[in-house]
Amino acid sequence: MADQTRLTISRDSFLEPLGLGSIAKRIREPDQRAALYRLACEYFESEGLIETVGADVGTDLAWRVPNTAITIRLSDMTAKEATEILGLAMILLSAGANPTLLSLTPLLTIRHRVHKLRTQTGERSVFEAVGEAKPPTADQVAALLYGKPCRHPDSGCRFMDVKSTICKISRGETEKTIEWLIGAQVLRQLNPTDPIEYGVVI
Repeated sequence: MADQTRLTISRDSFLEPLGLGSIAKRIREPDQRAALYRLACEYFESEGLIETVGADVGTDLAWRVPNTAITIRLSDMTAKEATEILGLAMILLSAGANPTLLSLTPLLTIRHRVHKLRTQTGERSVFEAVGEAKPPTADQVAALLYGKPCRHPDSGCRFMDVKSTICKISRGETEKTIEWLIGAQVLRQLNPTDPIEYGVVI
């Protein structure tokens, strides 16, 4: 994006204009999409990025009203932040988070933790895969990663085959990485007995 890009979005059309079509494909329920739009509006308002709101409604209500156009002003940095926040929100929604209870503040906290994860040791990829795995077990996480294209090929991840850029992380290495992420309070164990499932710490 340019230094300052103006976009017009609405509740019915916001992910694609933001370049987040991949997230749109993962939405399964209308209330998930509504939650993502609400969070997007909360972020844009908190950062002072909303220029105009169509119709005779306030910014705090615009996300509730269908077809209400909102014009936002994004820089490269704020576009990246919005992408990360909505991506994290989709991870939580996919894992069963209540769409009506999901709020911006914990997402910002999670984003801060995720920024500390190292891509070169597979931490970031394992974290992302936990949010996508059904169910979120070590076996399923490993299955999502092993033999697939590396998610962060420019990071020099130690699990990436250099020639093919294919992920070679094993089930055991996946489990060790998950254990590390639990120790770092990024992930948590959801149940006490096998098959053990994992979720994001909110």
